[in-house]
Amino acid sequence: MELPLVQAIRLFNQEQFHEAHDCLEEFWRNYAGDDRRYYQALIQLIVALYLQQESRHAGAAKVLARAIKNLEGYENQIQGIDLIKLLNEVREYLAEPRVLPKIAKT
Repeated sequence: MELPLVQAIRLFNQEQFHEAHDCLEEFWRNYAGDDRRYYQALIQLIVALYLQQESRHAGAAKVLARAIKNLEGYENQIQGIDLIKLLNEVREYLAEPRVLPKIAKT
């Protein structure tokens, strides 16, 4: 059985944002550790890209801005995710929404 974060990353990278959200949100709701805001930011990122897929661009932009702000507070790598690469891809996507960001494991 995959860990929730691993499963959510796999689904995210397959652009299955609704499923990735459901997977990670269930984990996040029960998580009480120090990185709770980090998981919330990943969920926000997933939601933003889901909204973008649904052509709800204004809502996507607002949620994406919150996700970026929350992710910027963390070091380069957390839970094996290269945050600098992810944030760069998200910013590129905001500027030119052609290629969806992917979550890279380090």
